[in-house]
Amino acid sequence: MARDQADIKQKHQQRLESFVVRARRVAEHSLADGWENLVALIDPKIGIRFENGERGAQRHRPG
Repeated sequence: MARDQADIKQKHQQRLESFVVRARRVAEHSLADGWENLVALIDPKIGIRFENGERGAQRHRPG
């Protein structure tokens, strides 16, 4: 029983380490530079304006 627990723990540890490596790789290639910009991409700000009978929309993207 103890050996099974150790095997399970080792398997979970290996999966976690693999996930961390992949997550760091994705973060390095992310379009968002920094946590605040990543959060801003999740909840974009959109502005709508009406001028002279015309309407327009603009999406504000983080730098």
